[in-house]
Amino acid sequence: DRREIQSQLHKALDQWLEHHPQPESAQKALLTC
Repeated sequence: DRREIQSQLHKALDQWLEHHPQPESAQKALLTC
């Protein structure tokens, strides 16, 4: 299911951001996608 894959990607992205903090500009760019 495409939605399930997207949810897994979002979870992985959130976990990655927790361990690898990015600049605010990068976070804003990711949120707008």
